[in-house]
Amino acid sequence: MQVMPADTRSPADMLTRVGVGVAVPAIAVAAHGVASGTAASARGVALCAAIGALLATVDGVRGRSRATAVVGVAALLGFAQVACHWALVLGDPSHGWHDGRPSMIGSHLVAIPVTAVAVVVAAACADLLTATIAAITASRVPLVATRPRVLARRVFAPATVAWGGAGVRGPPAGR
Repeated sequence: MQVMPADTRSPADMLTRVGVGVAVPAIAVAAHGVASGTAASARGVALCAAIGALLATVDGVRGRSRATAVVGVAALLGFAQVACHWALVLGDPSHGWHDGRPSMIGSHLVAIPVTAVAVVVAAACADLLTATIAAITASRVPLVATRPRVLARRVFAPATVAWGGAGVRGPPAGR
């Protein structure tokens, strides 16, 4: 099955961008919360949200096929997790590295591909839904009543006295 190239204004591409922007801080904060057992600082969460918002502006994440889209989104999420880890450390130095605990690494390794697949599937559903709505609502009859267009107008010359003629025709003036 061949998928058309991504359109940066399509609902699917917008959904992919929003999905990446929301998933980045959610995965990072959740994985670090599992590893440390404590909540991240507000400053760290704000930095992760800023990273998510920045990465949501990346163009061309969706590829020509869904497989390349999953790989692209997963690569973007993986990069974001490293950036968010350092953002959480900078936001709260006591949060620390967690000595590379398996729970944190495992959380990232499971969450990144699962989230990438979920984002791409949601984008594919958005494509399907918008195509279905467009097919159902497409008709030859306009949905909004419009005023008919005037193709040609008859132009009448004003009544004038023709030189050398009998003048304007009409009833006598006295009646």
